[in-house]
Amino acid sequence: MGEGDLIRHAEACLPWIDEVQVADNPGRFEPGTGEMNWPMIARALHDMGYAGPVGVEAFAKGKAEDALAAFRAAFTL
Repeated sequence: MGEGDLIRHAEACLPWIDEVQVADNPGRFEPGTGEMNWPMIARALHDMGYAGPVGVEAFAKGKAEDALAAFRAAFTL
């Protein structure tokens, strides 16, 4: 998503979403490094019934293991 109001757009497009790709903004790093509230987004996706894959499509700002841990933490409900 290249523009704001991600949750509202996801709700409107839910039938056509095949995969959610995660990278924080700015910089396309792991969750928690930017302005996106990934735990809130994860909860909203769950509540709207999204059951498809969620993939990390981000650069690791530091160690890859830490980036993957941040991704898991953001999407563990």
